[in-house]
Amino acid sequence: MVNVFNHSPFEEIMIKSMKFVKQSHIEGDYMEFGVYEGNTFIKAFHIAKIFNLKIFTKLRCIFAIDNLSF
Repeated sequence: MVNVFNHSPFEEIMIKSMKFVKQSHIEGDYMEFGVYEGNTFIKAFHIAKIFNLKIFTKLRCIFAIDNLSF
């Protein structure tokens, strides 16, 4: 399982969220807004793989959206 002691507080929240999704059998797509360079999106991908979630397969849609404003 995931060792939460080696992660930042933000990553711990993401791990808990993905664990909740897995335990609750929640299905659906993954959307992330304000992606910028995609660091959070990449972490979400790896954590979802750890929990064997199927949100990052060809059967689901994933959206990474960013808005560039000046």
